[in-house]
Amino acid sequence: MITEAIMWVFSNLAAFLINLLPDWTAPSWILSATSAIANALETVSMLGGWVPIAAVGHVVAFMMVCTGVALAVKFGRMILSLTTGGGGAT
Repeated sequence: MITEAIMWVFSNLAAFLINLLPDWTAPSWILSATSAIANALETVSMLGGWVPIAAVGHVVAFMMVCTGVALAVKFGRMILSLTTGGGGAT
């Protein structure tokens, strides 16, 4: 009940602060970004005759998996380095 009251106060405070800001409209270059992205993807897909895009996709996915595994191993080693494993100075 106290948590709900705190959340209510902060949500109303946030709404009040947001309402103080002036209205904003996105610039036209942001709104037209989807067409630019579509054009870029269309151009890349046209390179399929020279660049094996499926193979590039597999290589990128493989590199992401390898990076994830490396980060997991590094994180695991960092956590294990915080423990002495029963050894250390007595």
